Amino acid sequence: QWLLTMYSSHFPFDIVTRVWDCFLVEGWKVAYRVMLALLEGCSAELLKLRFEDILGYLKDLPHRVKPDELLEATFKIPLRKKHLTKYAKQWEKMQKDKEKKIEKDKKKLAKEREKEEKEKEKEKEKLKEKEKLK
Repeated sequence: QWLLTMYSSHFPFDIVTRVWDCFLVEGWKVAYRVMLALLEGCSAELLKLRFEDILGYLKDLPHRVKPDELLEATFKIPLRKKHLTKYAKQWEKMQKDKEKKIEKDKKKLAKEREKEEKEKEKEKEKLKEKEKLK
């Protein structure tokens, strides 16, 4: 949600205005840099937490961030447009592979169901033949 709202939904106004100012100058890569800087800054603490406690930690994080330190860390992250393009292509490939796997699994499941139906029909026919013989 932080990215979707460009940090305006949870972060203090002074941080939001500075992030938006940078966003208007540099574009989306600033939004990603901020996210990476936030995660990098708290990664040691996050790694110590239990999974159940991480969400609470992240909800409180916006009010513990110091704007100057955040922006300094943000611009130390070497994120270029070519990086974003590379990761976007990797994401698209992963999504296509996932879709292919889903389609493959659907076809496999359909074949298995078809096979089960045929076996049921055979069983019904055998029962009918047995009843005729009686």
